[in-house]
Amino acid sequence: MKAIRLHDMKRGSLAFDLRDILAALGPQAVKAVWRVGDVEVESEALMMATGNGADELEKLAKLGMLVSGERLIEIARNVDQIIWGEFKGYDSASSADPWIVVVAFDSTWFEVRSTDDLALARLEVAFKDVRPLS
Repeated sequence: MKAIRLHDMKRGSLAFDLRDILAALGPQAVKAVWRVGDVEVESEALMMATGNGADELEKLAKLGMLVSGERLIEIARNVDQIIWGEFKGYDSASSADPWIVVVAFDSTWFEVRSTDDLALARLEVAFKDVRPLS
C-alpha cells in the first residue's frame, strides 16, 4: 500500500476532518463498507472524537462491526473533530483486505494508505499539504 499524510492547517489546527476525506474520495467511499477502529498508541487503544457523532464512532470501534459508507458519511458530518481513530474501507463485506485505511493521529494529521492510486490522487488534489510516506 502507498501512503500519504494530510497536514492542512488553519489557525493552528487541522483545517479538515474525516468528512472531508470521504467527500474527496467520492462515490467509492459511499459504496465501500467501513470498519471503525482504535489506534494503538504506546500500548493503549484509542478512539476519540468530539461532537454529536462521537459516541456512535466510539461504539462502532468498540463493537468492531462494519458500517455502510453512507452511514459513516452521515456520522462523520456530525463529528466536530476526530482526535484518534482508524477507518478501513472494504469493497464489500466479504473482502479480506481493505482498499484504503485512514488514520487520525492526535489531531495532528491524517494518514491514508491505499492500494488504489486514483484514490490517493483524489486526495492529493483535494488537500494542500500532502506528504508522501515511504
